[in-house]
Amino acid sequence: MNRVLPLGGHVVIVEPWLTPFLRFVHAVCKNKSFRKIWPKLDALAIMIEQELTSYEHWLSQPG
Repeated sequence: MNRVLPLGGHVVIVEPWLTPFLRFVHAVCKNKSFRKIWPKLDALAIMIEQELTSYEHWLSQPG
């Protein structure tokens, strides 16, 4: 990761299962006020809406 990230860059690793945190994020995604003030949350919510079948399939196979 150090080789490809710019100085100060970040890595985000997503676990493919419904953790309590992810369940919380899904609940917050349903709140339009939060989505308006947090663009990344809105982007996640849009991705989930547009790719729901694939997303649910991915989450159902944590192995």
